[in-house]
Amino acid sequence: MSNRSTEDSLTGEGCSPVKRDHSSDADEPEAQSESQNSTASIDQELSCGICLDILVSPYTIIPCLHSFDKSCLMEWWKKNSNCPTCQKESTSAKSAFQLKAIIDRVHKNKRQKLQSTTGGNNNSEIFPSGDGGADLFDEEIMEDDVEPEDGLIWPCLSCDPNNATGYVCPVPIPAPTPAERQEANHAVPPSRETPKTPLDSPAANGKPGVDFHTVCVACSNYIPLNFTRPIKCSNCSNARCNNFDPAGCPSGMPFYRRLDVKLPMHSVDGLLIYMPPNVNLNRHERTRFVNYMTAKNLSVDDVLHALFDAKHDQVAEDLNDQIADEEWGPGAYFCNYCVGSVAMSMFFTWWMHERQKSLDNDDGIIPSKQDCMEESAEHRRTMTLTETD
Repeated sequence: MSNRSTEDSLTGEGCSPVKRDHSSDADEPEAQSESQNSTASIDQELSCGICLDILVSPYTIIPCLHSFDKSCLMEWWKKNSNCPTCQKESTSAKSAFQLKAIIDRVHKNKRQKLQSTTGGNNNSEIFPSGDGGADLFDEEIMEDDVEPEDGLIWPCLSCDPNNATGYVCPVPIPAPTPAERQEANHAVPPSRETPKTPLDSPAANGKPGVDFHTVCVACSNYIPLNFTRPIKCSNCSNARCNNFDPAGCPSGMPFYRRLDVKLPMHSVDGLLIYMPPNVNLNRHERTRFVNYMTAKNLSVDDVLHALFDAKHDQVAEDLNDQIADEEWGPGAYFCNYCVGSVAMSMFFTWWMHERQKSLDNDDGIIPSKQDCMEESAEHRRTMTLTETD
């Protein structure tokens, strides 16, 4: 059967070709809509399954061959050693230079995401840690392209007794001395957006107050460890300054309260990216999912909250209720990477459960499909009878 015939059977259109009048201006909006839908479909196939944005530096995992952005995959492998899509153990990932060439050609004049500084332009092979977050990659790969401006350790916002954070550091970091400023040729404190000197650098050795601070992984600003509001992601434990800095994190990266978690897509069909590729590319299954979401009047937010509830229940069953409430309850906070990883790891299981429940209840939302082996046997019997006649 041709591709056109397959599309007709799915959409309910007739099989006879209809000649369009291209001279009619009335057809132009329809053509533009089709073009936009086609572009959106291509964008979905060229998207990173973790951040859901267009791939910038695609890396393909060995051996499962799923592809993700290098920076997103490195972040994922800080806590995992498997593939975000199929959950199979990963041995390494290599630069998908052919896929990158395709993406660069499709989005020649459109870049939706800046190249992450993590890893720079290095196309070396990368490896999962396998130990839950030790030193993951070679120094050459992890080397940051953005260096602090002055190499000095400056006080955080709360180190000043007269600050707007509502908290004063019990052991503040002192400002650099005039001699230190002169030696660094930098007399004024850096701006909020300027990268800060790492607290594990030689410049921080022996500096008072350093041991009582941590660093925001998104912007490198310093944060008091004992700040009164949550500063660490409940899943990955990385610090974020969103709740600390009254102006928010300079990077613009979100930090969500458990009840406010969000995914970047707004339409329910965007969730299909979290399905395994063989299922995602099955148009029948895609149609079933969209029809189910429409019939149940479910939004992206509804599904995401259901996934977090399922994760909470999973942790409660594996460990205990107290840990589940602390790490996955209403008071927990999550970075955008971990929100995506929860969706990636939990979505397909959730959909299979909902799909089977709909079939068991015979609610008519998901039509039952004849087993392929039975259908094939019935087809052979019909062909035999036809030939006999």
